[in-house]
Amino acid sequence: MEETKIYIRDDKLDDDSAFRLSYPHVLEVEEVLAQLGSTEQGLSQNEALERQTKMGRNVLAAVEKESHLMKFIGQFKEPLIVLLLTSAVISMLMGEIADAVGIFLAVFIVNVVGFIQEYRSNQSVEALKNLITHRTKVLRNGAVREIDAEDLVPGDVLVLEVGDRVSADVRLLTAISLQLEESILTGEIEPKHKVHTRIADLDCQLAKRKNLVFMGTKVVHGKGKGVVIATGSATELGRIWGSVIRMDETRTPLQEKMDQIGKQLSVVAFAIVGIIFVLGALQGKPLLDMFTIGVSLAVAAIPEGLPIVVTVTLALGVTRMAKRKAIVRKLPAVEALGSTTAICSDKTGTLTRNEMTVRRIFTTEFIEVKGDGYDTDTGEFYKGPERIEPKQDPHLLELLKVGLFCNTAQLKPELIGQPTEAALLVVAEKAGIASSLISAPPPPPPPPPPPP
Repeated sequence: MEETKIYIRDDKLDDDSAFRLSYPHVLEVEEVLAQLGSTEQGLSQNEALERQTKMGRNVLAAVEKESHLMKFIGQFKEPLIVLLLTSAVISMLMGEIADAVGIFLAVFIVNVVGFIQEYRSNQSVEALKNLITHRTKVLRNGAVREIDAEDLVPGDVLVLEVGDRVSADVRLLTAISLQLEESILTGEIEPKHKVHTRIADLDCQLAKRKNLVFMGTKVVHGKGKGVVIATGSATELGRIWGSVIRMDETRTPLQEKMDQIGKQLSVVAFAIVGIIFVLGALQGKPLLDMFTIGVSLAVAAIPEGLPIVVTVTLALGVTRMAKRKAIVRKLPAVEALGSTTAICSDKTGTLTRNEMTVRRIFTTEFIEVKGDGYDTDTGEFYKGPERIEPKQDPHLLELLKVGLFCNTAQLKPELIGQPTEAALLVVAEKAGIASSLISAPPPPPPPPPPPP
């Protein structure tokens, strides 16, 4: 019977070079490697280069960029802005040069402020993209090599250790106490335990495919090794990214209100012109004079300062958000966020900081610990109302040492590992024992026994 290859191109993908391995979780390790034409020793360098030429680099689908000129011109498409420009042109035709210049200047200021803010936000987003470019460890010809994550191809064997950010979708070959944080896909901050054995259920949910690890997730405990089954747009993260970039932009509540105001003012302006024109005609007044008066009143009814006030207010909101390390790409989005009265979420992990803090310790009695988060500079220890020195309590000291040494987390330069273990590091640092024990030289060996 001829063997059926399941190494295919997914027709639902926009990128013709994107390949994925279908249902790898139901296959044994040997079958996965055979389907990918790889071994546990990894690919050769030449084979990896050939696959990269055929399948492309391990990058997400690029967003079609709009030129700066088109972005600036796009600022003039708002209905209220169009109405103001129309009134400026009419004012100029009627000889009201000062009014026309004032309106043009107001519109220009509004659009320049909006363009500059959007440009700065886009620059910040691009800088964040550069930060996530990283390197990863793979096996090539049986030797561990560190390469750019963009150079990964299906069939490469990744080496996974604590702190590693997974660079592609991977089918595990080995897993030793391996746990990953998958909140980027599932929203759950609780680390997921991984195995390398096959899963019999063909259509099980993504979160239950415990022998797979996915691009963007992070190793928080243990170690393992796995073969790449999908890269770039073919990964689960790539599918989400593809949906995001194809999503249609929606108008914010503020933009809808401004559009409504612009339309209402347009109706009022035409109504004023019509009423003045009809009344003047009924009274036998010169029609040109009546038309001129009607247009002048209509132009005066348009609030030239409204867009400036709105834009400056939104810009101040964006500045305040930036101080809190939040990037707002478009000005009206600030108002949309501010008008939110309720956020419905089924996962607390999306609303918390993913930090844990030791609050109470029990040795021979309860000990309260002060301080929040991972701040090691503040935090005292209390037995009842009395403040104590941790180093003078032998039971507490031994307990903190156990939590410190039975630990794989790191706090600097960033958190690596599980929040629970990080909390144990922090409480040991608050007690003043972490740095001294870690940096202390090993004790000298005992002297040799005297000769007989």
